Amino acid sequence: MDKTKTIEYDDGEPQVKVTVKRASFGDGLMRFQLASEGEEQYQKEKDELRRFPLLVTYPDFRAATIAAEGIPYPFSFDQFLEFDEALINLWAEAVYSLNPQWKLSVPEQSDPKKEPASAKK
Repeated sequence: MDKTKTIEYDDGEPQVKVTVKRASFGDGLMRFQLASEGEEQYQKEKDELRRFPLLVTYPDFRAATIAAEGIPYPFSFDQFLEFDEALINLWAEAVYSLNPQWKLSVPEQSDPKKEPASAKK
């Protein structure tokens, strides 16, 4: 398994190049610290759209990123939210392919209209 991945994104502006790595224990601790700091801001944040990235996406990307060109680095939360969505999608693919343990999995929800066979009388 690769230990690093570099993505390149070009939308006609200066090209962006970001390198991410497979997380060490220390990177996991950094991620946890960033999420903890985000928790304080989360409680004060009124904008629902900003709340999720504070606790999950931003800490993941910051902890995994080891180099960047064409964007501020290190980047603040507000700067992170201004990056192009297409860049974030490429970046996420690299971060979570190297660190699948960080990717949130949404539990499957059962259809309330369908009753399990064992529940039928």
